Amino acid sequence: MKVGANIAAVEPFGCEFLTSLGITAYRDLAQLPEGSQFDGIVCLDVVEHLREPRRALADLYRRLSSQGWLLIQTPNIASLPAMLKGRHWHEATIPGHLVLFTPAALRKALRESGFRRVRRLRWVIHYPRASLLRALVHSGMQALAIGGNMHMVAYRN
Repeated sequence: MKVGANIAAVEPFGCEFLTSLGITAYRDLAQLPEGSQFDGIVCLDVVEHLREPRRALADLYRRLSSQGWLLIQTPNIASLPAMLKGRHWHEATIPGHLVLFTPAALRKALRESGFRRVRRLRWVIHYPRASLLRALVHSGMQALAIGGNMHMVAYRN
């Protein structure tokens, strides 16, 4: 019995490094072999950098197996830090961030791309080196889903 996963990475800036580690890596989605199918796709801090995120989401949908899933982590423009800091919010000042989503906008984009079920994930993160007050604030924002990042999982079926 084989345990593990076959992994293919799409990473424009670290492609050579990943390849040197023995990981199959591509610079762009368009370089993936035609007909590539995946059971799961993970996009951590990716969609906010794309000029056409809806087109990319539709492409990812097509590359998923019938029971496949997509996990996305992206900054949350509707977060408490974003609302408090406005245009000075750290994520809004990063030049490479082309599109920032609210939870509702990301959910809509995923559904319009073909995903049947979309679920927002919430969990409390433990911050071992943070002060008690900071840890409580961060944990509370995560539990209430008003933290700076959002996590969503979308299922093909």
